[in-house]
Amino acid sequence: MNHLYRIRALIAVPLFLLAGPVMAQIDPDPDGIGIYADLDAAQPGIQVPLFTEFDAYLIATNISEDDILSWALRLYPSSGLYFAAYPVPYECSVLNVHTHGTDLNIICSNTLNGEDSIPLGTGPQVHLMTLSMVVVEPGPHGLYIEPYDYSPFTEPYPEYSSVRTIANGLPWIELNPSSGSCELPVFVVNGDEPIANEEMSFGKVKRLYR
Repeated sequence: MNHLYRIRALIAVPLFLLAGPVMAQIDPDPDGIGIYADLDAAQPGIQVPLFTEFDAYLIATNISEDDILSWALRLYPSSGLYFAAYPVPYECSVLNVHTHGTDLNIICSNTLNGEDSIPLGTGPQVHLMTLSMVVVEPGPHGLYIEPYDYSPFTEPYPEYSSVRTIANGLPWIELNPSSGSCELPVFVVNGDEPIANEEMSFGKVKRLYR
């Protein structure tokens, strides 16, 4: 009897740790990309009334390069969630936003000529874009980050380059969605937050969905 009780207790402990309320934190994985309700990149969800405009922030976290010179990706909202505006917090030489329905295919760059190239931001966290949105249907609603896909260009994954990689002719670097997959939302409106916040279980939970 005591032996069975110990087994049940051991099973219950990790479940309790997984479900318990804890402080939110930045995605610890390298070269992450997510959408957050705060500039600290800790809150991947928000509760808002219908037809109320609100802001969220596209943020690259723990970038492995010193800076971001260019980035490209697709933002895809679920039905009932719309973009009202999408300003960038810096000067850039190229900002191409292609719309297709409610999604956005975005390429942003400050690639000029060699040493004249000016980074859009420096790490480890880089605020790439502010997203002003409106929700017009009862939730929950998800917002997804996917590879850039607008004819004639299709990229294999969300990505960025740095001054160093461009200067040396190196490939662009993959950006990993904070939820662990392009098939899972990185931000949720009027629903449960899409990723775990526990320090010990954060990476483990994400790997379950990869």
